Amino acid sequence: MCYKSWISKRVILPIIMICLPFFSVFAQFKSNIAHYSTEDGLSHDGVLCITQDHDGFMWFGTFDGLNRFDGTNFVVYKSRPGDTSNLRSNKIREIVEDKSGYLWVKTYDFKIYRFDKRTEQFLPVSDGPFKVFFKDQVIIDHMVPDTKNGVWLLTENQGLLYAVNHAKGQPDVIQFAKMQHSARQIKGNAVKFRYCDEKQRIWVGTEGGLNCLQRNNNGNYQVIRFSEPIEKMLSSFAVNCVAKSKESLYFGTGDGNLLIYDLRTQSFQVKQISKGTAFNSILYSKAGLIYISTMGKGMLTVDPISFKVSQSSGSKENYLSLNEDHSGLIWIEPQENGIIKYDPKTQQYKYFSQKRDFNFSSRDYSVVADANGILWVSMKGGGFGYYNPQRDEIDYFYDQPGSSDQKFSNIITSLYVDRLGTLWMSARDGGINKVVSLTDKFNYHRLVNDPNNRSENEVRAMMHDQKGRLWVCSKDGRIRVYENDKEVDVFGKGNKQIDAVYSVIEDSKGNVWLGTKGDGLFKATPADQKRNLYTLKNFRNNPSDINSLSSDLVYSVIEDSRGRIWVGTLGGGINLLVNIDGKEGFKHFYNAFHNYPFGWAKVIRYLLEDNSGRIWIGTSNGLLRFDPNKPVTNGYRFLAYRKIRGDHASLGNNSVQYIYKDKAGGIWIATFGGGLNKVIADPKNPDVLRFEVFTTQNGLANDVLLSMSGDKEGNIWIATERGLSRFNPKHKTFKNYDSFDGLPKVGFSEATCFTANNGQLYFGLTDGYIKFNPLKIADQRTSAKMALTKIQLYYKDIDPGDKDSPLKFTINETKSLVLNYDQNVISIDYTVLDYRASNKITYAYKLEGFDKTWHQVNDLRRATYTNIPPGTYTFKVKATNDDLFLTLPEKTLEIIVHPPFYLSWPAYLVYFLLTIVIAVLARRIIVTMIRLRNKVLVEQKLTEVKLSFFTNISHELRTPLTLIVNPLEEISRNEKLSDRGKEFINVIHRNANRMIRFTNQLLDFRKLQNGKMQLNVAEIDLLALSKEVASHFSAMADEKQIKFDVFADQQTVLAWADGEKIEIILYNLLSNAFKFTPSHRKIWIELKVDEETSEILILIIDEGKGISTDKLEEIFEIYHEESITADISLKGTGIGLALARGLALSHHGKLWAEQHSGGGMIFTLQLKSGYTHFDASEVNFTVKSNQEEPLSLSVPARNQVSPINSNTNGLHPQLLIVEDNPDLRNFLELRFKDHYRVSTAVDGAEGFEMALAILPDLIISDVMMPKMDGIQMLDQLKNDAATSHIPVILLTAKSSIESRIEGLKYGADIYLTKPFNTDFLSAAIDNLILSRKKLFEQLSDRQAQRIVSLQPDEIVITSKDETFLKEIIKIVEERMIQSDFNIDEVAAAIGMGRTTFYKKLKSLTSLSPVEFVRDMRLKRSKQLLDSGNCTVSEAGYLSGFNSLPYFSTCFKEKYSVSPSAYLKTMVHS
Repeated sequence: MCYKSWISKRVILPIIMICLPFFSVFAQFKSNIAHYSTEDGLSHDGVLCITQDHDGFMWFGTFDGLNRFDGTNFVVYKSRPGDTSNLRSNKIREIVEDKSGYLWVKTYDFKIYRFDKRTEQFLPVSDGPFKVFFKDQVIIDHMVPDTKNGVWLLTENQGLLYAVNHAKGQPDVIQFAKMQHSARQIKGNAVKFRYCDEKQRIWVGTEGGLNCLQRNNNGNYQVIRFSEPIEKMLSSFAVNCVAKSKESLYFGTGDGNLLIYDLRTQSFQVKQISKGTAFNSILYSKAGLIYISTMGKGMLTVDPISFKVSQSSGSKENYLSLNEDHSGLIWIEPQENGIIKYDPKTQQYKYFSQKRDFNFSSRDYSVVADANGILWVSMKGGGFGYYNPQRDEIDYFYDQPGSSDQKFSNIITSLYVDRLGTLWMSARDGGINKVVSLTDKFNYHRLVNDPNNRSENEVRAMMHDQKGRLWVCSKDGRIRVYENDKEVDVFGKGNKQIDAVYSVIEDSKGNVWLGTKGDGLFKATPADQKRNLYTLKNFRNNPSDINSLSSDLVYSVIEDSRGRIWVGTLGGGINLLVNIDGKEGFKHFYNAFHNYPFGWAKVIRYLLEDNSGRIWIGTSNGLLRFDPNKPVTNGYRFLAYRKIRGDHASLGNNSVQYIYKDKAGGIWIATFGGGLNKVIADPKNPDVLRFEVFTTQNGLANDVLLSMSGDKEGNIWIATERGLSRFNPKHKTFKNYDSFDGLPKVGFSEATCFTANNGQLYFGLTDGYIKFNPLKIADQRTSAKMALTKIQLYYKDIDPGDKDSPLKFTINETKSLVLNYDQNVISIDYTVLDYRASNKITYAYKLEGFDKTWHQVNDLRRATYTNIPPGTYTFKVKATNDDLFLTLPEKTLEIIVHPPFYLSWPAYLVYFLLTIVIAVLARRIIVTMIRLRNKVLVEQKLTEVKLSFFTNISHELRTPLTLIVNPLEEISRNEKLSDRGKEFINVIHRNANRMIRFTNQLLDFRKLQNGKMQLNVAEIDLLALSKEVASHFSAMADEKQIKFDVFADQQTVLAWADGEKIEIILYNLLSNAFKFTPSHRKIWIELKVDEETSEILILIIDEGKGISTDKLEEIFEIYHEESITADISLKGTGIGLALARGLALSHHGKLWAEQHSGGGMIFTLQLKSGYTHFDASEVNFTVKSNQEEPLSLSVPARNQVSPINSNTNGLHPQLLIVEDNPDLRNFLELRFKDHYRVSTAVDGAEGFEMALAILPDLIISDVMMPKMDGIQMLDQLKNDAATSHIPVILLTAKSSIESRIEGLKYGADIYLTKPFNTDFLSAAIDNLILSRKKLFEQLSDRQAQRIVSLQPDEIVITSKDETFLKEIIKIVEERMIQSDFNIDEVAAAIGMGRTTFYKKLKSLTSLSPVEFVRDMRLKRSKQLLDSGNCTVSEAGYLSGFNSLPYFSTCFKEKYSVSPSAYLKTMVHS
């Protein structure tokens, strides 16, 4: 410890740094330097002091405030205009941290403040209750933290002040001075030093003597009093400095004495060393000598045993502080500029100084040695650098004034080394410089230290030969060979310089092969057995020699296991060195390897032989493999592997840079942009390869790979465009190295690496090469802390003390964060306080209770959460770099989000009470609603029952109507009636029509309600339709003497609509109009076309009693009956207008009512023009309007249809009538018994049994019957071979399209709805029987012509009947030539009984089986005669006749001409 110089000296922690030797040259330190200034958030570029707190934050005292730095962001604490800060001056001179975590700050005016990092507030110690100790003339030289609590303040004239933290907040200040009472009285007020020994005693040197302080039983410091003689002795001289040995404390005085305190005996002794000489500093050296710096006598050396004193001859210098480095050199602080080195071995002094870049004298002097013995020096007066023992100089460290690489000034204002070895410095030019020292793990070598051209250091090929020599080939063409780290000449006349060598190998015979870029291939042959000299032979491309090298650009050369030399060229493909006619030549694509895919694989970058002897070829456009031991025609069989789009198992990229074979023989491919590719062979087919690709997504440093090699542990070291990656194939993990790990900041060369026999790895670089032992590459794992640096609410920064801030302390000091429900959008910043390479630190965070998994966010330093529900959570953040930290830094923060008041317990109590009240009210309301709903349901059910009832009644009415209408027709047609009788018949017809109309309306309305209404849309004339409907009301108009007419502004009004439905609408509207219009008034229909919208309007206008405006919509409701009159005859069904509106809406139209200005009503039907508004899935488009016939049952005037006789023997056809209604069944039987044989059945089951028994020609059946309905009976009939041919007519009251489709699907031939017209039914029966008669004729004729064209839509016949007839025709055709052919054989062949077969065939063909065979034979004989190749007899016998006369008779009967005459006609024609 020295006198005043010690006070100005900074205590610096060691810097972990290693120098980088290049061969034997001590070069510039390798480091990463970062500069921070006001542009980065620093409050001022003038930095006066630096420290690091126990959390790891860096703190900088500047000319304008205190700055905290977390590696990314600065936070500034200072006094600002108008604030309430206690800080008087923003110029910070010194910062220290005590054991409680408080920062003690000394400002430029020597005021002391305590800064609380939790609350971020300054507490003025100088202006508090103890301001009496801090008068304006008080100068505080230095602050020293106490070992337990508070700090010690060393003053120049007010003694020693001890500021101790108090539980109440305001610290206590205790003064130890000359004028204090005995417990605090020391011997002087000018404090020279404070020293704490191992027993926690405080030694204080003053101008009045030596003092010792120690804690008493209460924990308070007090002055220790020695014996009176000792006290007198200690007060007899000024004590300026102190040093410690293992056993003693040495105190230097101001008059040349050495005061010695024995730690074992606790005794003092005094030795006079140099009388009258003031001692400034004492150093107890490692060699056991005492060095003392003095005023006027330089440095003294004292033997602590004999106390013999030696002095440098003639030295009258004033020396201040002393430091000893690891080698025993003594470094002396001079009174003026520079620094002095003293070597105890040579007893020589050497003075060092540096040129300064500012005309400014710095008094900041520091000497510190790091853990590796490197000495860092901040010189007195200016100058900064490190000691180079090889040059015995203090070298500049990027600070030489005027040099091109100067990064900062060499006048240092502050210097600090943090706990992890990062050097922080501020210089005269401002700002902060962070220096991260890098270790040279990878032994970086340069070929030329001061190259004229970069190519001199760019290594493109390397190898170790069999003698262990290192061959290094640079891009400038130089070949350097090193033996025992010394370059040797192996080419006789100095190193041979050829074109750039890109590949070098030594073969099994000791020859060295050199592949060049542009100079072809060189063979270096040893000239002697020791291989000290080589002779060169060059192989080049000769266009006139087909056997020469295919290209002079040689990128890869290998020797295979059989000693063959293979050469890969850039543009010439692969070459094989062979002996041709006694000379060395080459085989390649042009003369031998014609199978080689030269078009895309001529650019070769690397060759490799695997353990099976196969050669792998890496090209710029894919990968090739072939077996050189299995030649084929035109060379070898080359297998290609390339990237396939969309195939993740294909090659990662076609540009192959390098191929590596691991210790197990596995092949690895390095690609340019496609990462690392592991080759996986298919065990079933070795020619098929898959690739497992590893990229940056798997942890690889970069996807552009240049070369790779392996170590003894099986790891693969990969040179990439972003540093070096170590890959563990077993665990499939990567560890990446870059400049932070000591890797040079230069790129790797392509395909330039190898593993030496001793396990060292060599990699060529674009500026030298590296060699290293991979087993000694250890991670720099240290300890660091995680810190929370900032919090935001709704993306706005929040600080303690802010209005509505949830923080009492800074976020990093907060254990639990309590938020309101509306503060649930938060962002938290975090960082690891490791300043070495913060960009390499990756993070993960989660909010327990909210997140299920960790968020892996790489180097992102912010976590944001939105809409956090009320609850208690724990925020956790951690670093994920196991390779950087001994223990992963982690930080937790409890976050409590309070619920809003409406979710709190008082609110829940209120809710509970309200719930009870609401429940009571709700019960009453619900009961009322249930009653109302039940009432509505009853109404709806009643409506449904009504509709169902009316619908069922409608179905039931159809059968009686049929029995009314059809007998009336028979009577009017067959009976003679009087005129009055005919008038009665017409009345019956009209009312029957009216009943039919009512029933149809009910059924249509039911369809509308069920959504099953299907429209049959066609283009119709609405004017004609309106007139037709109006004609039905002419009689009523005449009767009531109402003027009734139809008007239109056009002759035709065309619209796309369902005519039947429009007729219903018009009929209901007119019925309504005539019902409520009194006699002698007017009713008319008016048709209009809107010119703008082209919409069609049909208006029915009457002069009736009308209806009030408020009820115009109610009249369209179902069952609505207007009580405008007491006359019950005017009441209707209540569905007419509801049906009309529903039908209008189904047309995408409208129907509304309004009052007529002249009295009465106007009903308007609006229809859209065109048909595009219809959905094809909702309607059926037809050519014309499809109106059902039953709307009018007037007696038709037509001719009678005479029933046919389907039998040749005069028997009438057989009809089977299946009907459960006895009246209708008897009526039908009575109607058809004169022309048909009629049988009847009362239900489907009986009908089916009877059909099987009698096999009728036709069946008429009802649908709705007991036991078995008509559809079920139809299904069984059509699926039974015996009855499938029988045509079926269905009669039913179910008139819907769906019912008709169902019946036709099951095989019904005709579907008639009740009521039906018996004449129409009679005509349908005749047509069906006639069509069956024509069936056989068509089939047999077509069969005769060998053409079968069945058209079921024209011939009403089931597919089973078609199959049945085809089988019979086929069998008869095959066997008719046999004269004894029996038709019974046909029945047996098709599996049918003889009787059943006879009846079915008779029904289908009107022929008996014998007649059927004869007819087929006759048609065959005619066919044979038509061919012209047969005589009459041949035609007869070939068609199965065994009697020619019989044949002639039958032929003439069928064709009205004899066979011989027919043949002559054919010959003549």
